[in-house]
Amino acid sequence: MVNDFRHEDGEQLLASPLELILRDLEIERLLLAGTATEGSVTQSAVDAREHGFKVSVLTDACATNDERLERIALEYLEEVVGARLERAQSTSRSQ
Repeated sequence: MVNDFRHEDGEQLLASPLELILRDLEIERLLLAGTATEGSVTQSAVDAREHGFKVSVLTDACATNDERLERIALEYLEEVVGARLERAQSTSRSQ
């Protein structure tokens, strides 16, 4: 699990060898979650889409300090970025 897609200089990690690994594994969709929906989760989703990946944001596995900003960010992700909003529970496999 990758907790943050950023390098020390702020550049997105997908511009690094991680993208090569994901492509080599034929990964098409990234599942994102994190502690700042309106910050790092949103930026990681934008970066992933710009690199051609499909993105799902697991809304119940994200956190925020400002619910209003989180709602705005999720709306932006869905309507502008093209991310799929899902619940983590709905993506788990049946046992």
